[in-house]
Amino acid sequence: MCNIKIAMSHPPALSLSDEARLKILTFLKKKFSGDNEGVCFFRRFEILLISPNNLLEITNHFGPDVSQTLSSLEDISPDIVKKNIEIRYSKFSGFTSPKPIRDENEEYSDKEIYIHSNNYCQVDLTFDFTFKFNKARQLCSPVTPQHGDLIFIFISNKIPNKIVSKPGKKSLKPKADFWCIVSEQFLHAWTLIQYDWHESFDKLIAMNTPAEKKEASLREKIFSGNRLMTNSWLKYKLAIEDSGEKLTTEESKKRYWHLRTEFASRKWVDIYAAIVLVCRYGELPCPVNVPNSKSVSPIRLSWNLPDIFMTMLLQKSLEKSFILDFIPNYDQWVNYSDTSVMFSFFNNGKIKGFFDDIHTIKLNVDHKCHSDILKNNLTIRPSDFPGKDDIKPLCQTENMNTWASIVLENKIALNVNNERYQNQKIDTFTLKKVNQSLSSNWAEVVITDREDL
Repeated sequence: MCNIKIAMSHPPALSLSDEARLKILTFLKKKFSGDNEGVCFFRRFEILLISPNNLLEITNHFGPDVSQTLSSLEDISPDIVKKNIEIRYSKFSGFTSPKPIRDENEEYSDKEIYIHSNNYCQVDLTFDFTFKFNKARQLCSPVTPQHGDLIFIFISNKIPNKIVSKPGKKSLKPKADFWCIVSEQFLHAWTLIQYDWHESFDKLIAMNTPAEKKEASLREKIFSGNRLMTNSWLKYKLAIEDSGEKLTTEESKKRYWHLRTEFASRKWVDIYAAIVLVCRYGELPCPVNVPNSKSVSPIRLSWNLPDIFMTMLLQKSLEKSFILDFIPNYDQWVNYSDTSVMFSFFNNGKIKGFFDDIHTIKLNVDHKCHSDILKNNLTIRPSDFPGKDDIKPLCQTENMNTWASIVLENKIALNVNNERYQNQKIDTFTLKKVNQSLSSNWAEVVITDREDL
């Protein structure tokens, strides 16, 4: 018995030219590092300075729309506080740990940073799409940090640096001009943007990975699990719904975490996965590269992004230089969209365009087949599409019939349509099982040698 691969009937992932990818990468590097207006870096939160008189409310969140107001934290376990509790103060301040998390300006390295609720402000990825700290009202409502929370800090180089003294000590501490609590996924995405290779990447892949295979191994790791995908509750809910099921109230309550992190990570799942996919790997979110956890079922069938996120990212980073030549295989995907929105509308300044429609389309995946893949430990891995000129796109609707070609020693041995050729003899082989997964360019099948029957 041996495993071989079958090529699916969709084109490869919607790609960007390397010129466009580098433009987007340069844009994001600049924005996420301070936009030449200052410096940005990360710290862990350590000390909270509050007055009991400033306490506004304590809320226990059981779900996105289910909560209970508490009078105190008495009898509430630390685990519940971390998972479900929101504490709001009219004002507060505090200090971060002095330990750097990534490379940073020597002026602030190994120093505690003072933060104040008046300076709370988030990076704007979804409102004005500035991709830097933005004092828009929706992003400036202070969130009280807990010990160990990841803090993203901006200190301006245009305004004289203000310093404060920590109570009981004479040493002076730098003060953050802007700061917010961010997700671990934001840190991962930031690192993948700012570094060609970082020591943290080596911890994700096998120690004996050959140098030429490191990037491919890294890509496989970062697009599985929750390394780039935020809001695990919403991610699971979407996967359940895509499989035709419904998340029960009991399971929803068990899985739900009240997030204190940035708005983008609380509202959507795939913003950071999309950003990294575009600027590091030169692909645009589309139905065939939806990030899913390896060996986990059910799977999600579409990306979860703000309605105009991709359009705005391309417009902001490529500006007026964005041309069709930046999308080498665009023509292969035009007919794939189930809307009438065409690329010309995007060029004419329409808000919603092709790139915001294509990632919402859901392929008609047979969840039973996908479950069989997991049970049999058959891996699904990206690969290059054979590139036949007569290849046909799937359909323009979500109800799609699929076909595949069994590739054996680089030769097409048989076309398989909806598994109707299962258990049919193919020359010296018998096709035992076809495991199709339209969320990957390749899926594996199991064939059994005739002599083994």
